[in-house]
Amino acid sequence: MDSPAAPAPTSPAGTPGSAPPRASDPAAPGPAPLAPLLSQGPKSARRSLLVLYAAGLLCAGWVLWPFRGPLFLAGVLTGALLPVFDKLVKRLGGRRHAAAGLLVFGLFSLLVAPVASVAAFAIRELATGLAWLRDAMGVHKVGDLSWDLLPEGPRVALESGLSTFSISREQLARLPDQGLHWLQTSTAPLLGASLQMLAGALLMLAAFYVLLLDGRSVVQFLGAMSPLSPAQTKELVHEFRVVSTAALAGTAATALVQGGLATLGYLAAGVPQALFLGITTLLSSFIPVVGTGLVWVPTVAVLAIQGRMGAAIGVALWCGLVVTLADNVVKPLVMKNSVAMHTGLLFLALLGGLAAFGLLGIILGPLVVSFVLAVQRIYLRDYQPPGAE
Repeated sequence: MDSPAAPAPTSPAGTPGSAPPRASDPAAPGPAPLAPLLSQGPKSARRSLLVLYAAGLLCAGWVLWPFRGPLFLAGVLTGALLPVFDKLVKRLGGRRHAAAGLLVFGLFSLLVAPVASVAAFAIRELATGLAWLRDAMGVHKVGDLSWDLLPEGPRVALESGLSTFSISREQLARLPDQGLHWLQTSTAPLLGASLQMLAGALLMLAAFYVLLLDGRSVVQFLGAMSPLSPAQTKELVHEFRVVSTAALAGTAATALVQGGLATLGYLAAGVPQALFLGITTLLSSFIPVVGTGLVWVPTVAVLAIQGRMGAAIGVALWCGLVVTLADNVVKPLVMKNSVAMHTGLLFLALLGGLAAFGLLGIILGPLVVSFVLAVQRIYLRDYQPPGAE
């Protein structure tokens, strides 16, 4: 009597005769979206999974929080330059690493070249001034400095400037010692801040390179793990990209306008090295709070000390009114065509973002407000009952 046939091997999924899918199998299914996963299975399993997921997010945020600035800027730049990256990949015959490397090098050049040029100019002008001090006044060391050694023209101009600002000769004489003391006490903090900025810039460039290559995979993973529907997640990602790109464009346009207007003011007032001061004003426009005043206020002071009060007043009025107010006009005008937000609300988002987040607030402020508006729009469109107002 024949023995009964052995049952066919079954896979863990219960399909007879099929082997379990391997992790490296291309046909193996990817990670399931979070929303369907949480809607299946026992309540205890769903709650445990949700708790683990929330705990993982908190731990990841805690680990990455010290690097939030560079990583955020890398994400913004990736969203803005991804179309340029795709075109560059096509031109290079599909070599994605080479295209990403070229964009990183270009961004590095934009960051380093202006700073290097300003430093080189400052060093050259300092050497020129020291040479003039040595040759024209016969001063070879600090101890040789004397008020009587100054030529009559610079001495009269300096006395006029001191009287204008109510500064005595004794106070002026103490400035070198005070400056040396400040330099001694501030060298270590300044060096530490410089190294921190350099490390942040390098981290941003590294993250920018990685996101150019794998940014779309990261977005797909976040979409799969999002509790929202794929269409809603895609809409929010698109909103982030549009707003961040518009903020970058508005910031760049404002810097160019402020630098150009300041250069015109310097040229009209006959300020030496007007082009250099205009470029420096352009770069300083990215600094929150002080902004362009970091350049034109000392320029006005120098003009006043030289006795050129008309030029000093002209530069002060031009830069204090026209150049400074350009920041509040150009940026909202550039952004309003791309961001679905009222101009007044956009203006408040820019100011509030700067006050709350510093320089990153130029992007974060409009981004937060736009995110709230996008969530409200999605809710009203997808979940509001028919006929409700």
